Amino acid sequence: MTKRIVLGAAFALVIVGLMAPSASAFCANSTTASTYNPNTLEYTFWHTNLTGPGTTLVGKLWTPGGQDVTGTCNVQSPTSNPFLYFGADPHNVGFSIDFANGCVGGTPGVICPGATLAVMATVNQVNAGVSRTEFLMTQVNQGSTGVNYDFSGLTSPPHNMVAMPRPRITSSSKAGSIVTAGITVDAANLGAYDGSAGLITGYNILSKLSGTDPGRTSAGYDAAPLANASAAGGGSASTSVSVDCTGGSPSLSRRWVVTQLVTANGPSPTVSEATVVSCDGSLAEPPGGKYKIVKPKVAPNSKKAN
Repeated sequence: MTKRIVLGAAFALVIVGLMAPSASAFCANSTTASTYNPNTLEYTFWHTNLTGPGTTLVGKLWTPGGQDVTGTCNVQSPTSNPFLYFGADPHNVGFSIDFANGCVGGTPGVICPGATLAVMATVNQVNAGVSRTEFLMTQVNQGSTGVNYDFSGLTSPPHNMVAMPRPRITSSSKAGSIVTAGITVDAANLGAYDGSAGLITGYNILSKLSGTDPGRTSAGYDAAPLANASAAGGGSASTSVSVDCTGGSPSLSRRWVVTQLVTANGPSPTVSEATVVSCDGSLAEPPGGKYKIVKPKVAPNSKKAN
């Protein structure tokens, strides 16, 4: 979104509330990161298309080449103190944290950002049978004017969230309970700003045998990836996976296959929309999400059962 100047105190009070102290600490001293700068009164928002019921925010913070500094308050909920928040316009997402007041234990001063702070922000929506996710990545070097990691000036181009690319099945075959599928993942770098595309190393392909969509958080899927597709800089990638349909009863008749973005500092906490591999009948969901039902041919002069 376009950089803006704060017109009044209400917005600043919201930011102060988000940075309020909690019981445990990361950094020994106050170390702030925000899309709002209290000295210049400038702020910016990141834009999402996902709004309405069932919409939540999940984030990841790390020092490129260093350690993860996310903590445990990365999920927006009524009882948490998240560092991502929706603006008055629900299409807008802001970011604010003081690492001295983080929701993680440990020795103060040990778990603290370094020269650069990278952010992955994701918006998940699960509502009325629809489950979607959008994300963006950005990074900024440490400064000292009003806020230590100042994201308020990162506005060009506008930081719009994009859908995490779902795996596309380009070929498939089945032998017993094993489906072997060729998978292509489209480029994710359209959601990476301010040089952060270089932090992406590839994609994990995760799956879950389930009768219903496991959702958009990685915790809902099997811990062991089916494959890792290398994609330096977040470009497109292809790989092959073997999907085990063992146990594919009528209630567990599908393998839900998703993309998980991977950086040198680990994988994303959220995953793409799912592509379905059917363990009962058709092999894989084609583009568009509709199955092509393949019926057995009837031999000449044979009788067809009714």
